[in-house]
Amino acid sequence: MVKCLRILATIVAIFSFNIGVNAQTAVYMGKLIVNVYGINSEPQDASVEVKTSDDGTIKLTLRNLIIATSDSETPIGNISVKNIIVESENGIKSFSYEGETSISTGNKQNIEQWEGPAMGNVPVVLKGIIDKAGIHFEMAVTLSGTINNTIKIFFGKKLTSMKSFTDNLIVNVNGENSIPIYETIDVTYDSDNTIDVFLDNFILHTEEGDKPIGNISVRTMMVKDSLGCQYFSRKGNIEITAGSTDNIADDQWIGPQLGEIPIRLKAFVNEEKIYITIEITMTNPDKKVLVYFGNDITNEITNVYSPSTNSTEIYSVNGTRVSKEHKGIQIIRTSDGRAKKILNY
Repeated sequence: MVKCLRILATIVAIFSFNIGVNAQTAVYMGKLIVNVYGINSEPQDASVEVKTSDDGTIKLTLRNLIIATSDSETPIGNISVKNIIVESENGIKSFSYEGETSISTGNKQNIEQWEGPAMGNVPVVLKGIIDKAGIHFEMAVTLSGTINNTIKIFFGKKLTSMKSFTDNLIVNVNGENSIPIYETIDVTYDSDNTIDVFLDNFILHTEEGDKPIGNISVRTMMVKDSLGCQYFSRKGNIEITAGSTDNIADDQWIGPQLGEIPIRLKAFVNEEKIYITIEITMTNPDKKVLVYFGNDITNEITNVYSPSTNSTEIYSVNGTRVSKEHKGIQIIRTSDGRAKKILNY
């Protein structure tokens, strides 16, 4: 059992610029976080090379990946993913890939043997975007050998930290709750005060059987302080990608078949917990889906605001002060300085 895990991912990207041959090669500098055995590394400086082909597909290369524990270092090598399909909309390029790739020998000095090439083809799930700020992606790679685990790699120009939260998840479909299960949600924090949320390989457990949904990600949500926590929200459309587990075929994942899905997400997060609610409206079939992750951490908040002796103050669920009570959830701050959440019908 690994008690103390330190991830070392040293990446050396070499940019050779031959006119007419590599004219569409770009190197992106950013921060890299690696998750192995559920433990996240500290953000590290890294670079990623992206080559664009004439047909519009890209090749993404991450060089000289080394995973180190307190006991030993495991040199993995260069991970290159080819023929990645890219879609462009409103100046943002989104890309995804699911398949296999081989790992080549790294070129870092003083390393005699790289373990990756001996693994043969390894499963890879990759998704990300390229925008004005650079490239941001999440990559899951299943490694054999010494690691013998699926590692998660997060890369972004403004990536500052990552946390994983494990808690109860319940799905309510047309008023009926699913069986509560423990799930893990990964959250990445960026220096521009935004948050990305990832739920991978989500499977809905019902009395009728298991329903494989897929990978759910919601990106670039602005964060603000509210009720002693950090609050973020998103209203818009998302697309669910296929998961990556050995016993579920690609075409069995339900999420990718749904296309764009309109959602409303609200969340509170602190150092230890996260509470997320997601409202999903589906038209085919016609269903109202509510997803709850964790417990409402705002219920634990008291004395959030400075005491006031003259009035009672009313706030919306996102911390905005309002003039009077309204239907739905709201925060009431009484004259003794206490705060409580109420639900008006």
